Order: sequence, then C-alpha cells, then structure tokens
Amino acid sequence: MTRERKSALLTYAIAAGSSLLFCSKGVFAKLAYAQGADTITVLVLRMAIAFPCFAVAAAVSSRNATTLDARQWLHLAALGFIGYYLSSFVNFYGLTFITVGLERIVLFSYPALVIVGAAVFKKQPVTRANIAAVAFAHTGIIVAFAGEASGRGSTTETLLGVALVFASALSYAILSASAPTSSTPSAPPASPRSPSASHAST
Repeated sequence: MTRERKSALLTYAIAAGSSLLFCSKGVFAKLAYAQGADTITVLVLRMAIAFPCFAVAAAVSSRNATTLDARQWLHLAALGFIGYYLSSFVNFYGLTFITVGLERIVLFSYPALVIVGAAVFKKQPVTRANIAAVAFAHTGIIVAFAGEASGRGSTTETLLGVALVFASALSYAILSASAPTSSTPSAPPASPRSPSASHAST
C-alpha cells in the first residue's frame, strides 16, 4: 500500500469517526434531558469535557504559529462565539422540541449554506453538482419535517425546533465560510545565474 493511499484511508477514517461522534451528540443530549438536565447544564458539561482537548490542540499548534494582533484575536473571539457557543446553544435548545433524527437532517444543511455564502461573499462559482446537492439536502429536510409534523408533537414546537437548529447550521456555516481559504504557494523566484553559468550556456 502506497503512502498516498494510507493517508487517504486515514483521512476517510477520521472523517467517518468525526461524523459518527457528531451525530451521537444529540442522543446524549436527549438522555441528559430525560434525567432532568436543562440546556445550559448540558452545554456547560459539553464545553468542560471539550476544554482539555482544545487546550492540548492549542498548545501543540501554537509552537510555530505567528503572533496575532488585537484585531485578529477579536475576530477569532467573534467567530468562536458565533460558530461554537451560539451554534451549540440554539442546537441543544432546539433538541428540546424535535427528535434527534430531524435535528441531524436540518443541521447537516450547513454545507449548502456554506456554498451560498461562498458564492455571495467570496464570488466562488457554483457548479451543477453543488446545485444538485443543495436540492437533495433541502428535499430531505422538507420530507422529514412533513413526517415529523404529521406525527407526534405540536406543529408549533416542531417549527420552533427546526428554526433553532437551522439557526445553528447557519451560524456554523458563517464560521466555515469565514475561514481563510488555502492557496497554492507561488514558486520561489529563480536564482540569478552566475557568470560562469551564463558563459557556459553560450
């Protein structure tokens, strides 16, 4: 197995594990709600558990990092509030009104929102594949919402829960769209030719 193939398999494994853990978040939140916990308590516990992981990641990644100025720190703080705290709060609060399945479907509409944001604010082109993915995603949301609304629970509560989770997806999309895009580094300038090299070429 080549090194590139091993790297690709590792990447897919990490992405799959991340998606699995991300999807299970709502299940644990529902279990906590069933034991009498409220949204703030669950959110505080989540952040307390995640803090050591973020602290280690920050310590490791900051070894060769450049120094940030006050404006950059303010920008990062705003993105963190919108894309993590606000997104998590409305997501967990929305789970008090809708099922985990519907919450997952609505929340995973954020890639479509990122596409729209990139097209509007960064002028990135939208391909036919992007349009098809957005159409399929929102068709699934409509179908799932129709089934949820016609089943158990209040339609008003279902609408409120969907709106809250959609706000979570929107805030996370803002975080993703605001991240700087990587660009291919330009080739280093050619070194000047020495007089002997110039003489040899002639």
